Amino acid sequence: MICFLFQLFTLSLLHVTCGVPIHGENGQIDDSPQARLIFKLADKDSNMMLLYDEFEQVFHDFDTDQNGNVTSTEFVDLWILDNLGEVQQGVKLFLNLDVNQDFVIDHTDMPYIFRFFDRNVDTQISEGEFVIQWVKISL
Repeated sequence: MICFLFQLFTLSLLHVTCGVPIHGENGQIDDSPQARLIFKLADKDSNMMLLYDEFEQVFHDFDTDQNGNVTSTEFVDLWILDNLGEVQQGVKLFLNLDVNQDFVIDHTDMPYIFRFFDRNVDTQISEGEFVIQWVKISL
């Protein structure tokens, strides 16, 4: 687990300090309509930034039984129901977001996930940060 967290932070810091965009096979920066949609739905005050509470709400929306834990089943079921992408993409995203690898996304994972998405460490996540990080962990 510590090794995974170190890799997550190292990858995030490398991209923050180097400003390296994610490029697809055609040389273009990869984009994700699903990530943009989720960002817009989460941005309750429409200021184009997600604060911690707004960001955390994204995961609460996947918690269909409202017990404070997002299981892999809840995540993938809602992923499919909301047509957010291919099943494999949803599974990969969940596994990458489950920081402590206990097959549940909960309050212990959230600070690490937030830090991963907050590339410039300013305690808020822009749409660009959200999309870039989403693409990294879901492809």
